[in-house]
Amino acid sequence: DLTKGLASSQIVSNSKEGLVYFPIDNKVRLGIHVLREAIHDAVRIDEMILDKVSIKWMLLLDEVLSQTKTVSHISLSTVKNMANTIGITTASELDSALQLFHERGMIVHLTATEVLKNVIVINIQWLIDALGKVIRDGKVHTFDENEFDNVGLKQDLEILYEEAIASRDFLEYVWKDDHKEIDFFIELMKRTMLLSEYKWIASSGEKYYIIPSLLSRRYEDDVKTLTEQRRLLRCVFDFTSSFLPSGVFQRVLCLLITYDTNNRCKKEEAGFGSNDVKRKRPVLYENFGLIELEEDFTIQLLEDKESQKLTLFVEDSDHAAKSVPMIQTMIRKLNYDVMNASLTWNVFVENPVTGDLVSYEGARSENISPWFDTTTFLDENETSPMKLRDTSDTAQGVDLVSFLENLRYQ
Repeated sequence: DLTKGLASSQIVSNSKEGLVYFPIDNKVRLGIHVLREAIHDAVRIDEMILDKVSIKWMLLLDEVLSQTKTVSHISLSTVKNMANTIGITTASELDSALQLFHERGMIVHLTATEVLKNVIVINIQWLIDALGKVIRDGKVHTFDENEFDNVGLKQDLEILYEEAIASRDFLEYVWKDDHKEIDFFIELMKRTMLLSEYKWIASSGEKYYIIPSLLSRRYEDDVKTLTEQRRLLRCVFDFTSSFLPSGVFQRVLCLLITYDTNNRCKKEEAGFGSNDVKRKRPVLYENFGLIELEEDFTIQLLEDKESQKLTLFVEDSDHAAKSVPMIQTMIRKLNYDVMNASLTWNVFVENPVTGDLVSYEGARSENISPWFDTTTFLDENETSPMKLRDTSDTAQGVDLVSFLENLRYQ
């Protein structure tokens, strides 16, 4: 069930033995030949092996990877000097070479911002270890509380444990061994939707960040309580046609908080005072989030891993028509950016008259209110439930900042 919805390009099953994994025993070399054959077969059918690659590019790759003996990452300026020595003199050719190396998994080189573009990771384990210093199971991999107390970060550690909120001081301390790359780590986590700036803590200039994957408190109310007792309309994003991986819900929360933060900043820049754009603090749990995006426009989202569904609850019917496309587009964004477009899902909305769930497509054809009216901001092709591999989708290939900017409501 965990693999049926993943793209075939991501998963190679052990068809020879009828398994979804390759059992290996290094002591007796059990299974190694089966794995080797599967790798060879996968490489043979990969069309990219037919691409012609310049000898200069291969020389550059060898030179870059030779640095792994001493460092885990190098700067773009260092690579430019290597490229010039080899004979790669134009920025466009160097960018193309680095893009190819990144796509083939030889390096990690992200280009969304200057901070990311300037760092080329050549030892992936370094990156994993750095993120693992923050994103970790607090019950298994605990922090030394005495250590943080001694450096004056006891309260910062408590906030992280209790609310999944990390202060800039906390991040600087846990990443002290790589202090020059702290901005890189933060920017990377933002762009991969693991972290968002958090503006609801009063401070004298210190920055805070929410890391939804660290949320540990569970929300106990179920769908029935929210719909019947609180009289909230619901929309269901049903992933049973594939599966709902861990991290999808948390990334949607991250996008919602980032959207809200950006929207508030834009209004303050436009001349509104902080009191004019002041809204309720988000209520966040491991499986639930309540976020006020606009005045009287609140998103409530509940994750049910057992049923493989995300349920959106709408308090104000006036905002129902824009709530669904917003969440739909955010899921699409993370699907393309971090899931290799491997997820599929269907969308259902509640008929407020009968209480039944009907397909989003069916609700559109019947013009069921309040889900459909003239304020719906995505066209038919972008909101219909489908297998989400349509390259015309506006979430694909769009920088995250531009993507969130396009979602803003005036």
